[in-house]
Amino acid sequence: MRAFYSLFFMLVFFWSCSHSSPNHADCTCTSFEIKEVVRTIPDCDEYQDCTSVKLKFPKISSGLHADRINEDILKSVAQGIRPENEDKTSVDELVSEFFNSYKEFAEKFPDTSYGWYHEVECEVSRLDSKVLALTYSVSSFTGGAHPNSNTLYYNYDLTTGEVIELKDMLKTADKAKLDEAVGTAFKKMKGIDTEVDLTELLRGYVDKFEANDNFLLKDDGVVFYYNSYEIAPYSEGPSKVFVSYADIPFFTKI
Repeated sequence: MRAFYSLFFMLVFFWSCSHSSPNHADCTCTSFEIKEVVRTIPDCDEYQDCTSVKLKFPKISSGLHADRINEDILKSVAQGIRPENEDKTSVDELVSEFFNSYKEFAEKFPDTSYGWYHEVECEVSRLDSKVLALTYSVSSFTGGAHPNSNTLYYNYDLTTGEVIELKDMLKTADKAKLDEAVGTAFKKMKGIDTEVDLTELLRGYVDKFEANDNFLLKDDGVVFYYNSYEIAPYSEGPSKVFVSYADIPFFTKI
């Protein structure tokens, strides 16, 4: 056995400005750099399946509300390591706790032949003068039948620095129409007859099929993402549903 503890940072500078606006002088440009953290538990043989944590996320280096958004990103990335510790945002501290939990597990079950892992990759899915959209891909394994994977979307209004919520994009009275539009797109994607009642079909997983809060604002429409177990069994996998703005004219387009 030899001590192996790795931590490295990779910074890749990326400058982005709105490509949709012909007048770049009016564009509030935002730049970011990609930070990557890879850590492996100490005292792990290089031939073992070592317990590890891998994080990759953007750090906003210029632009309005950069500090506020960076705080949100770091909090989201860090808390995923140990979700039960909501008040902690220190990557160092949370990684240490993750490793200590594995050590306790391995001591309790000495025949354990596998390591744990937690991986987060946060990508910039959209960046222009109005919106910063982030996609978090999270995968973790701490024992059990299979790893756990989730995809989460966050959209930021770059004029305020606030996260855009679904209720900000439509009137309350239009929510039922949005649910219907997303349901129609879901049926088309899955090859389900249009007359099928999704609430009945998915009973046991949802009380009512509806547009969820996990959405991504694109230039031509909105993506709604349903993670495994959210509306169907694990064997069905996640569902990624795209709805064109043309099908939801009541939805605010930004």
